[in-house]
Amino acid sequence: ITSIGMQAFEDCSSLSTITISPNISKIESAMFKNCTSLVSVTIPASVTNIYEKTIIHIINYHCI
Repeated sequence: ITSIGMQAFEDCSSLSTITISPNISKIESAMFKNCTSLVSVTIPASVTNIYEKTIIHIINYHCI
């Protein structure tokens, strides 16, 4: 797996933290849409394509 599809985690209200695998190079749009409990996203340097609006409608998050 080298990409995470569009809206993959949409509406996952219990998701609070996520660390993207170093195997991932592409994150598509609205991946975390409405993940209201999300506070931390760790994105490795291997991710070279992050599509528009990947992280939208999230109240408190910290992106590393």
